[in-house]
Amino acid sequence: MESNKKYNVDIFILARLDSKRLPKKQLSLIGGVPVLKLLINRIKFAKKFRKIIVCTTTRNTDDPLIEFLEKEKIEYFRGNEKDILDRLLNAAKFFQTDIIIDVQGDKIYTDPKYIDKVIDKLKESNVDFISGSDNSRTFNPSDHFIHGIIPCGYKTSILEKICNLKKQLIQKQDIWKCFLQKIWQV
Repeated sequence: MESNKKYNVDIFILARLDSKRLPKKQLSLIGGVPVLKLLINRIKFAKKFRKIIVCTTTRNTDDPLIEFLEKEKIEYFRGNEKDILDRLLNAAKFFQTDIIIDVQGDKIYTDPKYIDKVIDKLKESNVDFISGSDNSRTFNPSDHFIHGIIPCGYKTSILEKICNLKKQLIQKQDIWKCFLQKIWQV
């Protein structure tokens, strides 16, 4: 991507309320403040994005999350409950997003400084995907960091390609790992 071109860079927070280990964790309170609000307030310190969008499911169990988001005037997208990649792609199409910064809703320590670094790297290089937890040495800002501090980022164009390829992939649970393994084999 050319660094001088204007891109719609959005932060997508994946969140749902039906976690088996800690149900409704995004609305759980820390110091009287919902976890999701703490995360969003932290993310707002990043400077190089356009919107923060919470991506959740169409399940009734996520209705309280939607009520919270509407009350807080936070943008959201509801999509496929079983296919996260499809949900993300449809959200990207709906919001006309070129670059997605993917923050998991329970990664409350995501560092805004690294959000901006991931955005810069995606804009200035031919890289399609950056993970804060991969083993790549070309750009791996997460060496020696706790998992979740650095988000992954990717271009919507690569997400679309992956969604088109995913039916052919065997390991649907860890689609990124499977996809990256296929790339490295080429």
